[in-house]
Amino acid sequence: MEIKAENYRKNVAISLAISVVVFVLVLIFATPRVLNNDDFIIHGITSGAYGMPSAITVHTNVILAYLLTVLQRVVPVLNWFSAVEILILFFAFFLFSLLIFDKSRNFRGFLSVLILQFSLAPHFYIELHNSKLLPLVSFCLMFSIFHFSCRKRWFPVVIGIIVAVLSSLIRLNAFLIGAAVAATVNLPHLIRDGKTHDGFSVTEIIKAKKIPIIILSLTVVTVFALSFVDGFVVKRMEGGVEYREYNTARGIVSDFPLPDYNENIEKFNEIGISANDYALLKEWNFADLKKFDKSTLGAISDIRENRSLAEVFGDVKKEVLREASLPFYQTALLFSLLGIVFSDKKERISAVIGPIMQILAIL
Repeated sequence: MEIKAENYRKNVAISLAISVVVFVLVLIFATPRVLNNDDFIIHGITSGAYGMPSAITVHTNVILAYLLTVLQRVVPVLNWFSAVEILILFFAFFLFSLLIFDKSRNFRGFLSVLILQFSLAPHFYIELHNSKLLPLVSFCLMFSIFHFSCRKRWFPVVIGIIVAVLSSLIRLNAFLIGAAVAATVNLPHLIRDGKTHDGFSVTEIIKAKKIPIIILSLTVVTVFALSFVDGFVVKRMEGGVEYREYNTARGIVSDFPLPDYNENIEKFNEIGISANDYALLKEWNFADLKKFDKSTLGAISDIRENRSLAEVFGDVKKEVLREASLPFYQTALLFSLLGIVFSDKKERISAVIGPIMQILAIL
């Protein structure tokens, strides 16, 4: 038992150290895009940049928005919304690294953690955006909660639950995507425990995985309870429902690149958007609520830029080449090469997974 406890403490220390080193390297050699689309707007709303601070934001739960509003007043120079995003990313990668070490304490485990951290973590730290990072964060957290609750490792379980609930407050739908993937991955473990000589038994699953099932169920119930509180509070606020609906329409416009104005000038003119109005939209300036009302924003989101397949592939190629030029990705490729050369077949699979996942994350 003492040896296992000592190994576990070493795993925690190594996972934390690697997570900190990668995060510090990102801060030194790169600049996170912390004011990006919705993140910029949410930061502006909670900081009072558009007038009085408001807790009704486009995606976040009002509980988190109230907290962000208070923090912005205390330390206004810091973008607290992005700080929360970075925080949940850090703990998600830390817990998943710890999970890998817990399952494989040899060279393969260490190599897998290095590839994970150097190929995936920098990309999400730099391209910081709530709708992109939450599915990954949710998957890492929910999968880690299941694994460590099975092992009765309560320190990572408690951290996982707290960070999971916090991340669900940012954007529930994106969080549920990752949670659903984690549930699908965990399903074979439950099915295996349910097998009996007579066939299949749900009772056997409950006996074998009672603690993980209870913990995950309570986490999910907490997430949906806070979502219910959000809807209840918004309905009781004066103009809350209308403002939330408007902000949702605004979010759809700001979340994606605007179609080219000159190529779609007739469509923009039909809904009363001039070149000057378009310039304001490019700057995420929605201050003129009469001009950019809910119906107009909906009409803007319906305009889709006609692009050829060659142009789409060209943009993807540029993004992949840009990402491949980053030192973090090149370091991950170096670790992968070492793993392919100095490991067996199973370990070579781990060595290839990280860079491939990085390309998928870009796409």
